Amino acid sequence: MMPQGSDPASGLPIVAEPRRASTWSFKVVQTVIVERPPATVFAYRAELAKTPEWHRGVVSASVASMGPTAIGTRCTELRRGTGDSTEDWELEVTSYEPMAVLGISNRCGSWEVCECHEFDGHGPGTRYTVTAEVTGSSVPGGAYQKALVQSLLQLKWALEGIPSHR
Repeated sequence: MMPQGSDPASGLPIVAEPRRASTWSFKVVQTVIVERPPATVFAYRAELAKTPEWHRGVVSASVASMGPTAIGTRCTELRRGTGDSTEDWELEVTSYEPMAVLGISNRCGSWEVCECHEFDGHGPGTRYTVTAEVTGSSVPGGAYQKALVQSLLQLKWALEGIPSHR
């Protein structure tokens, strides 16, 4: 009888190759309805330094420039990584149309996430849609989408004054 993990032809043990880190590229679109006017939702999301107030994964955010958010505004976020690790993410505002569109490019190592945030009136509230194009991700698209849904709900609850489970 051959030991498990042996080549059937030679009987020699099979040595598994070390797993290479996989990277994924994908596009995710997610929408949430926030019961606040578009101007309120846009202003809160565009204030990059406030991201740790509602985003579970962001420990701190430091905006590099003074003044209001505009195209070219840069921010460094310290985000929770795997285990007890943290990661530095570099953000730059790439498009800015008040109360309508906010584009943000996020980079950390080989990861790049290009986000387009759109804010549309929906009755008295806002239809807030995020489109994220991700390259070099170390997590698959489904896991990324789950985290995006959680962060959008956290933002919604923060704006609507609903306690969240942080």
